[in-house]
Amino acid sequence: MAPHLTPQELDLKQWHGKDKLTPVQVYTKLTARRARHHVAAPDLTNIRRVLRGETYSQGIVETRGRKKILSRRQVRSMNTKRKLLIKKAKGEHEVRWKDVIKETCGVICSASTAKRGFGEAGLDVKWRRAREKPHKDVDVTNERLEICSQWQSLPANHFLKKVDLIIDSKKWPIPTTKQARRYLKMQRLRGHLRMASEGLNPDFVKPSPRKHHKNPGGYVDLCAGICGDQVVLWEYLDGSWGGEPAASLYEGPVLSALRKHRGNKRRYTVLQDNDPHGYKSKLAHTAREENHIITMNLQRYSPDLNPLDFGIWQAVQQRMDKQGLNGKESKEAFKARLRRPALRLPKDVARQIALHLPKRIKAVVEAVGKDISLD
Repeated sequence: MAPHLTPQELDLKQWHGKDKLTPVQVYTKLTARRARHHVAAPDLTNIRRVLRGETYSQGIVETRGRKKILSRRQVRSMNTKRKLLIKKAKGEHEVRWKDVIKETCGVICSASTAKRGFGEAGLDVKWRRAREKPHKDVDVTNERLEICSQWQSLPANHFLKKVDLIIDSKKWPIPTTKQARRYLKMQRLRGHLRMASEGLNPDFVKPSPRKHHKNPGGYVDLCAGICGDQVVLWEYLDGSWGGEPAASLYEGPVLSALRKHRGNKRRYTVLQDNDPHGYKSKLAHTAREENHIITMNLQRYSPDLNPLDFGIWQAVQQRMDKQGLNGKESKEAFKARLRRPALRLPKDVARQIALHLPKRIKAVVEAVGKDISLD
C-alpha cells in the first residue's frame, strides 16, 4: 500500500491550479519523484480526489479540545453592556463581572470565563481601583471646552515660540532623612505585578497618606517657568502664598527671565495656572499691567493642560531619585540640590513636554471638557 502524501507533496496542488496541469500530468510527476526514492506511488483516483479537495483538507476549523463558550460577537456585546452599566452607575456603585454577564442577552458563563474572553479579544479589562480626580461640574467642563476650542486652532509650536513663559507654583516636600525619602518614594508608587494572595506581603504594601501621614521634614514653595525648550525660572518663595508674593514674583524674577530670554518687547505673553489667591489677584494683575505682561489663563481644575504639572515636576523628581543620597540633609542643601537638575533639564525633554500640550488640548475638545486619557 502506498504511503500517504507528505506536506511537500501536497504542495503539488499548485501544478494543477497555477501551472494548469491535468490530474494525469500531476500524477506522472509525482510517480517519477517517488520512483527516484523507491517509494510506491498512490493511485490516480487518490490524486484526483486530492486535487478536488475531498481529502487532505487544509485550513479546516479545529474540532478538538474544549469548545469556546464566548464568541467574539458576544464579547463585543458584553463590552458594550459594561460601558452602559458604568455610565448608568454614575460613579455611585460598583459594576462587577456578574452584572455585565446578567445584562448581556444570551451569555451564561463565569466571571473567569468572561475575563479570559476579553483578554483573547484584546480587551485589557480587569478590576482596577478608581482613579482620584477633582470633580468637574458642568460649568468647569464647559469652560475647559470653550478655551480648548479656541486654542486647538493655534500652530503646533505656538507654546514654544509665541508664549514667552509658562509658569506654575508648587509646594515641594523636603525629605531631610533617609526614612523620609523612602516614605515619599513609596507614596508615589502606583501598583505592583503581583498575585491576589500577595496583597499583604510587606514588599507589596505602601502606607496610607491619610492614616499614616508623616512629615517629611518640611516644605518649600517655589515658582518655576519654562521658556521655549528650557527651564529658565526656579524661584523659592518665603512666607505664605498670596497676592503680594505673586506681584513681587512678576515684578522681579519673572520679568528678569522674560527680558533675559526674550529681549525687550512691547508686551510679553505668559501662560499661568488658575490661581485666584495668587496669579489672578488684584495685586498680581496690577503688577502685570505695569510691566506689559498679558496672560493666557488655564481654566479651573486643569493641571492636565499645564506642562509643569504633567511633565516638568515628574522629570525633575526622577532625576532627584537617581542621585541616591544617603543620610541626613539640611533644607538649604536640598533646595540647592533640587535647583540643579531643574535648570539643567535637557532641552529635548522640555521640548517634548511642551509639544505635548496641543495634543492634550485636542483631547479635551474630543472629551467635551472632561478628563482625558493622556494622564
